[in-house]
Amino acid sequence: MVRRYEYQPESVAEALSTILVDDLRIMLKRLQRLLKNAPVSLQGKHPEPVSYRKGDVIDWLQSVITDPDSARFVYAKMNSLEQSALGEAVHDPGGALNPTQIAAKYGSFPIMDGSGRGSPGTTSTKGKVVCPLLGIVLARHCFVAKDVQRAYQGFVPKPSSPDLEQASSLPDRIRMPSGESTRDYEVHYTEQSALLDVQTMLNLVAQGKVGVGAKTGRVSKAGARVIREALSQGDFYGQDEEAPHQYDVQMGAAGIRPFAWPLLLQAGRMAQIEGSKLALTKSGQAALKKKPQELLKMLWERWLKTTILHEMNRVEVIKGQKSKKRPLYAARTGRENLKEALVDLQTEHWILLKDFFKHLFARGDALDIVRNDWALYIMDPVYGSFGYSHTDWDMLTGRFIRVFLLEYAATLGIIDVALVPPWDAVSDHRTLWGGDDLSCLSRYDGLLALRLTRLGAWILGQTSKYVPARPAGFLEVSPELEIRVREPRKNPQVKTLLERFSLQAEDGLFRLDAGRALQAVEQGMAPAEMLNFLQDNSDQDLPGQVTAFFDQIKQRASLFRISGQATLVECSDPNVLQSVLEDPEMRKLCLPAGKSCLVVRKADEEAFRSSLHRLGYALPLG
Repeated sequence: MVRRYEYQPESVAEALSTILVDDLRIMLKRLQRLLKNAPVSLQGKHPEPVSYRKGDVIDWLQSVITDPDSARFVYAKMNSLEQSALGEAVHDPGGALNPTQIAAKYGSFPIMDGSGRGSPGTTSTKGKVVCPLLGIVLARHCFVAKDVQRAYQGFVPKPSSPDLEQASSLPDRIRMPSGESTRDYEVHYTEQSALLDVQTMLNLVAQGKVGVGAKTGRVSKAGARVIREALSQGDFYGQDEEAPHQYDVQMGAAGIRPFAWPLLLQAGRMAQIEGSKLALTKSGQAALKKKPQELLKMLWERWLKTTILHEMNRVEVIKGQKSKKRPLYAARTGRENLKEALVDLQTEHWILLKDFFKHLFARGDALDIVRNDWALYIMDPVYGSFGYSHTDWDMLTGRFIRVFLLEYAATLGIIDVALVPPWDAVSDHRTLWGGDDLSCLSRYDGLLALRLTRLGAWILGQTSKYVPARPAGFLEVSPELEIRVREPRKNPQVKTLLERFSLQAEDGLFRLDAGRALQAVEQGMAPAEMLNFLQDNSDQDLPGQVTAFFDQIKQRASLFRISGQATLVECSDPNVLQSVLEDPEMRKLCLPAGKSCLVVRKADEEAFRSSLHRLGYALPLG
């Protein structure tokens, strides 16, 4: 990575002054040998330096490097990789040369230092030291000096746009970051599930079923369990998938999708904390009547700007994130860069995560979420610090990207994803002190590939109108309320959804069930959602018996509703109980419940106590 303390020098002489004089003399001899074969117009233009003292050598090098004619000649003698790298730096507004970006775009980074004596990057031919021309022009810095930038901008071509390595389908085997290849990956198609889940989540919040921390707003264990059961395809990983031992990276009770949804609704200002539950805001109540794709777009745009959570906080094994040294940059800039990179993707074409990382650098995004890597560590703040040179960009910013893509972009239906379990999917962490005790760095390390959905293309502004893909009808719905799935092995996600409102009779065959459907309504899935799912995935109109079934479910589900909370009050004296029920004021505040109890609405509890005091009685707490 480009070191943050480096800057663009005003002149190449300023940059050269940081190099030892012996190395400067090697640079001088390299250029002198080169100029012997220069065109006639350059012969004698750059005579010997006044002396071989450091100042005179620097003056001579500056004159050759910045002279327009000799600059063209030197550039022509560079190899293609050097020319490409110089083009990136010369046409960068700040003159920066990003080694990771160059390596990602062109396959490798050119040697910059060939001064000899075992210095990094030294090359030799038959015992002769070779001094790379790019290292001379840049004075071994990762910034091109301003006078050099001006001299070269006129003739050095602008860099070409990076090519995207995308494919319409995934390969049979995918190479994991750990180095092993696997065919046991699972593809999650998120568009349809997100369209269903956003309405389901709003209904769950409206019913007061989403428990969260009173201060953090993060989902509780009970709330996560309710959400997991209500989501159309559950979570990305099964509830029983967990780390091999308790000291390893844990998936946790909240998982990924169940953790994300409550925060997305809060960031989108559709839900707010009330006690230990989420409740709908006015915007959330209005959202119940909006189209799901509009809600997802709103949630995405507001998540990009939110400060409710920094994605790096989800990588719990990395400590020191909240130290006074402020080791992390704000997440907002990183999210915006990732959004722009997603915009470049071709709809419904897969890209491997490693190629997406290359694309990020090749397009010039300076995506680095870490301000002070020395403050971050695993296991031990000294020995386990990420500030040591053997750590790299993927260990920190790469994890931020994985969280953003899987937990938020995929949850909102922006991208489809291909996953393996995170444990042992990566190996880069094993170079860290204490890393041998872990099988991965985060629960998101199993992300292997992603694909921009049609919904994602519309949300990101690639298309002006959302046109959902019309699925090939893979459901056959009969008047007997039976649903047959064509090629069930090719549509595994359908089983999870159908089981919410129907019973499985055999492989690929389901039957609508009133009990299951009513239970799904209680979990936040509206009867219209069930009906629309069947209609959208069937190539024929639904039989009237099926429509009547869901009309009946809708009618039955609307007869009862939770209108509020109440307190059950017991009275041991029947005469006093009767006097309370006959009191003109108190009978408005309570209702009889059996022979010895009264029911008092929570909202009327204080008034009920006051009326009891008036009659000469009390209602002790508990």
